[in-house]
Amino acid sequence: MELTCNKVLTERITGRIETSVALTYDPLMDCTTTITVTPGKRIMLYVKRFDFEDLVDGECLDYFRIRDGDSGSSPILDPDLPICGYQIEDFNVSTSSNSVTLEFHSDATAQFRGFDILYTEFTPGMTSYPVLHIAGQR
Repeated sequence: MELTCNKVLTERITGRIETSVALTYDPLMDCTTTITVTPGKRIMLYVKRFDFEDLVDGECLDYFRIRDGDSGSSPILDPDLPICGYQIEDFNVSTSSNSVTLEFHSDATAQFRGFDILYTEFTPGMTSYPVLHIAGQR
């Protein structure tokens, strides 16, 4: 599923979202997508690709934030975000509620592959958590 800008996704308990199905994301994007799952559940995000423009003069020109909630004012889930550049290792992030807001911004100068994220809802207090991957890939 390509990034759906300025939308709220509520129909799925699992899914995939990426900046673009093309080779690179578009320039001058400002997208906010909120994923909301079943009340009482939480969301696990598996970030399997993360490839953005590197820091320029100490600043992220293209960046990505994950917010723990259903709005642009919800707390940023990871204090290191926004992040940019290239992330070698894939990583998991989980929310404290049933909503997560993804923010993506790109400038006009350079475009890269962007992100590819799988997500699923899970029940808080589970002793094991979902393992997210696409068959044949990791």
